[in-house]
Amino acid sequence: IRWTLEYCRRQLNEEGVVRSNCDELERRLPAGDANLCTSALYYDALRHAAIIEREIGSADAAANCEARAAEMAAAIERHFGRKVSGFRTYRYYKGCEVLRSWIGIPLCMGIYDRAEDTTAALFSPALWTGGGMLSAEGDKKGVTWDRSLLYAFRGVFAAGLGDCVTDKLREYSRSRLLGEHVPYPVEAWPEENMRHLSAESALYCRIVTEGIFGIN
Repeated sequence: IRWTLEYCRRQLNEEGVVRSNCDELERRLPAGDANLCTSALYYDALRHAAIIEREIGSADAAANCEARAAEMAAAIERHFGRKVSGFRTYRYYKGCEVLRSWIGIPLCMGIYDRAEDTTAALFSPALWTGGGMLSAEGDKKGVTWDRSLLYAFRGVFAAGLGDCVTDKLREYSRSRLLGEHVPYPVEAWPEENMRHLSAESALYCRIVTEGIFGIN
């Protein structure tokens, strides 16, 4: 764990966010040279590493992780925090001028500074399609990746804004759990015609356990 955190630290660019030429979508869509998802994951890893360090009696190491997490939170706000398509939310990478479905991931990591507008952006007509979410605003192919949507649901509930999206969660559940794709979320569409079915189903459960009940 310490080495992976150190590896990420060595990838920080001059603006303090993690350099990465790839993200969860594995180059299916543009991610720039430093993306919001990777930096948010590093931030959360630092927070949880601090807990582990304290549990094993390494108070100094825990304090170091906490300090680095605070620095990363500030860097995420400084580098990614922007107004996009009229919403006070996040740009996904430097130069990105459209909303992306992964803007919900800071909410999952306990970063709520832009929670209200981010929630509004995620479930606006720019991304929400009714039972699904576009990976990028304006994408004509209709690329859908349920993983980012499930993270979005989880984050919005964790931020205390679940009332805003309960109807959307009901609509999604009706489509994916009770509809034609029973009982799995879609890993990728239109890639492989929805045949990728995997651990996204566990992410659906985490909407309830972590998002609604706050069990982490």
